[in-house]
Amino acid sequence: MKEQQKANDNYTMGEFFNDQKAAKKERKESYQKSQMPGDIAWLKSFGFPIEEHNGGGHFVVKVKTERGERVVDFWPPTGLWKLREGRAEGRFVRNLVRYFRLGDGTRPPQFDTVT
Repeated sequence: MKEQQKANDNYTMGEFFNDQKAAKKERKESYQKSQMPGDIAWLKSFGFPIEEHNGGGHFVVKVKTERGERVVDFWPPTGLWKLREGRAEGRFVRNLVRYFRLGDGTRPPQFDTVT
């Protein structure tokens, strides 16, 4: 017991930070390989023009609404989206879909696995 406590006492904040950084990188890479392609395919299924920039790191989505066309910047690696005009912003495609009332934010199963 004392040996285990001694090992924990030597665990520094720097080591903790490095462990957290590595775990965050793993989660991000996992999302980019598994979920991100499905999210982009789901957005494309609504028929809006989507422009890809920076090798898939940034997308520009043009959403047509009753008020006219709205331009949304979407960064899939972080999930962040922002309207170019206005204050609206959020995270994740499901919330973008909800914001424009395109659906309930539940991704259909056909976009769960994209090859």
